Amino acid sequence: MQESLYICHAGMSSFMIPGAGQFMTGQAGAGALHLGAEFLIAGAAIAGMWYLTPADLMEHTLTWSQRHTLVVSYMTPERSVDVLPAAGVAAGTRAAVSVLASIDAREGQSGAAIVN
Repeated sequence: MQESLYICHAGMSSFMIPGAGQFMTGQAGAGALHLGAEFLIAGAAIAGMWYLTPADLMEHTLTWSQRHTLVVSYMTPERSVDVLPAAGVAAGTRAAVSVLASIDAREGQSGAAIVN
């Protein structure tokens, strides 16, 4: 019973924080690899969304109402195409993070099973 709870806890820890299950089971190298991959994906997503977002949406001197009006203007079929690349990066990042979390949780559980 306690062994299965430990295995489940390691898997859930790895699902929530990449590499946590590996660190729990003493697999520091694997934990660092998973955590590093998560940071790499996050950095690439921030860079991709920064460079692909239209310049007028990145203007920092706009008031709240001006920004709201600008964002609403992008909700037309003609202008929505301009934000699709940044939205694609966001969606792709979410998919990559989900896949990585699943793999990480599975490996965290298998590492916990080996330890016990």
